[in-house]
Amino acid sequence: MKNKKMYLLNSDLVFKTIFSEEKAMKRLLEETLGLKVDKIYSSNTELNVETIKEKKKILDLIVETDKGIINIEVNNDYHQGLKNRNFLYFCKLIGSSVNKNDSYINIINHIQLNLTWNLQKYIKNDISNIEKLTYEVMEKTLDFSLSDYFKIYMYNMDYYKNKCYNEGEKRFIKLLVAESIEEMERISKGDKLMEEITNKVKRLNLDEEFYKQMALPNDEEKLFRSALIEAEETASKNKEVEIAKKMLLKNSDIKFISEVTGLSEEEIKNLK
Repeated sequence: MKNKKMYLLNSDLVFKTIFSEEKAMKRLLEETLGLKVDKIYSSNTELNVETIKEKKKILDLIVETDKGIINIEVNNDYHQGLKNRNFLYFCKLIGSSVNKNDSYINIINHIQLNLTWNLQKYIKNDISNIEKLTYEVMEKTLDFSLSDYFKIYMYNMDYYKNKCYNEGEKRFIKLLVAESIEEMERISKGDKLMEEITNKVKRLNLDEEFYKQMALPNDEEKLFRSALIEAEETASKNKEVEIAKKMLLKNSDIKFISEVTGLSEEEIKNLK
């Protein structure tokens, strides 16, 4: 194991494998959301793909409980656009849970729990002492709030890295930020469930088939970022096209329009 990369709980597949077990899931929800879940009915990891261009959307965990539907996302690296992406997943999840004949008066509660590493990367203010950021979907213009049904929490996992792992310091969450098996063993000592999780992570890393699967390159984020850049470029080009059209209406010189907008003279001629 010494020279081998270890995949721990901040790895998507390890996390999904460990927290598909009901006892571990209940403990996680209790320590993060303060939510006492009595019953987990079912869980899955996928939303349907609606269009041929839409990349496969894999959610870390969608858990149906007696307290509502909870979507758990493991974001082991924060980047611009991540918050929007997860929010869109959340909206899709809400939409898919409402049937045509359902009443819109009493919609089931939905919670999205984001466990996020490297959150400071794109946050201007120092958040090293902030455990979690809470933002809610609400509408107050008519003095009523949707926040009773929909809540989103962003946990700053780096907050726990420098915290001592004693009995009163949320040891279970600290297990998620452990950077080695040895650290996991120290944190979990004396806690039966945490020791079981640590041993399961060790076994997963010894499973050759599982290890090969983990070692495969994950292009999901690269595809998303590429799509995001493409969308931004398309939006920018559409703006330049509109400017070019207005300049053509005023009989501006094509070469001058090209210099202003960045469009080629051929593209501008086609617009004309």
